[in-house]
Amino acid sequence: MVASFSLASANAHAHGGNIECLAILANSSNPTLAFNRFMSDKYPKLSIVLKDPDQFFSTMRERFHAYRAIHINDPYMFDYSEIGIPLVADIATNLDRKILELQNNSNSSIKPREIIVATQYLRKLKEESQRILSRGSVGYIELMHFQYFYSRAIGHFDTHGFRAIDRWFLPLDRSLEGYQQLSIDQEYSLYIDQRFSVFQKTTTSEGFNAAASSFANAFSDPVELRQIWVPTNVALERDIFMRMMFKDIHFIGVTYDPILADGFLRPGGDFNMHDVRHESAKFFEKENYINTNHLNEYQIQQMNKEVDRWALELAYENSQIKNHDLKEAVNHLAFNFHHDRGYPLIPSVFLNRDKNLTAYLLYHAMIIGNQGMPFPFPAINLQRASKWLEKFWNERLSDEVKVVHQKVAPQS
Repeated sequence: MVASFSLASANAHAHGGNIECLAILANSSNPTLAFNRFMSDKYPKLSIVLKDPDQFFSTMRERFHAYRAIHINDPYMFDYSEIGIPLVADIATNLDRKILELQNNSNSSIKPREIIVATQYLRKLKEESQRILSRGSVGYIELMHFQYFYSRAIGHFDTHGFRAIDRWFLPLDRSLEGYQQLSIDQEYSLYIDQRFSVFQKTTTSEGFNAAASSFANAFSDPVELRQIWVPTNVALERDIFMRMMFKDIHFIGVTYDPILADGFLRPGGDFNMHDVRHESAKFFEKENYINTNHLNEYQIQQMNKEVDRWALELAYENSQIKNHDLKEAVNHLAFNFHHDRGYPLIPSVFLNRDKNLTAYLLYHAMIIGNQGMPFPFPAINLQRASKWLEKFWNERLSDEVKVVHQKVAPQS
């Protein structure tokens, strides 16, 4: 489903906060440059990505091809140390912390033998982290595997401390995300055999299933780097996800503590998969838009710039709404449609959407999950938000049409 408000801003990937602060950038003469500076300053641990996301992707693609020229059968082991080493250092500390927690465990519902196996598993992960840190470098695919197994392992027993309603809700979420937590012995075997997979199983979500194959295929394309994952434990808010809607850069949450989002309280493995599913929808819907409109590379670059501008204008126009409930409903509906469901931040995409109850259902899921919502009367306020957003996007539709019809750069 979706994620709009956080349990606590200190939690990684809670998707909280709002985008009002972006309003000051809306009148910039160069929205993309202003966006880069703002995001880089706000999330300094991710500055290597955010100071120029397009250049970051281009650099990683160059590394991919340089490595592939020498190691054609293993092109995804290109160096990814700027992202990986700081994350692995944090993970190493968290592994020590979790091992100590298990050794001091007083929860009678966890069997002593399970603690022994889990401790062995976590120590193996710690050994791997130490090898990476001692080497001082990490390959891209090596980091993807490591963060995957860490995420599955670190929160394995967290549900024992959940409220009854959170434990009851989790199987529903797991069916939507296509996630299955195995026994600790099976999880350990997954790691020993290095049985990594982009997706563990199919889901009950038609949209997620439709997006799965193209996303997984792109993840391991042997010829071209078509997407780049950025696993991170940085607490991210709405602004960064709205900014990345037309980029093949995918932030994946690596969390120690369970995260409350969409009304679901998720341990590390669940939350990791939750982000992967959202990013798969984004990737799929972007490809669908490009193919449907037959965009060439020049048009894709132009649309990328337009999406930056529209994101800033949306933030500014939203900040000018005087009615608190309408303002929050617009935030909720826009974020739900674009980030949560993956649809590009483009006028016609919103205007031609099929109306459904996703944003409304999310509202109630968050209430039930004790996450709360900042506006009342969802049926009324979401309808008002829909009309507001339709007006906003209608005013920009002609700009989209220009990009779609401009097949080559104009002559100077």
